[in-house]
Amino acid sequence: MPRMKKPHIATLDEVVITRDGDCGVIDFRDPTVGGMNLKIGPEVALMTDQEILECYNDVIRAMQRSVASYRHRAVEVPPGNCGKGPKRLIHSGDGGVLPMLDRGAGGVR
Repeated sequence: MPRMKKPHIATLDEVVITRDGDCGVIDFRDPTVGGMNLKIGPEVALMTDQEILECYNDVIRAMQRSVASYRHRAVEVPPGNCGKGPKRLIHSGDGGVLPMLDRGAGGVR
């Protein structure tokens, strides 16, 4: 079985749009491209296919922006301290906040 392609910005001729309750269901005509069940709400029954597709494309654009701006930050947990002790937050220096284990007076800082 070939690997499914990720959903992408689409046009109406590439997709079949149906409605299921509060969801707009976007399926690609190309069976190798993944679709999406987009929960919109009861107004989906009154929306045109083009309006549902615009909502879908907005979600895809937001996902693409999120992926483009993602910066992985590894946080090393000292051996033996995984999940032990109350957690506190520390400031990372670049405006971010990281979780930190607080092991008391002689604990991890």
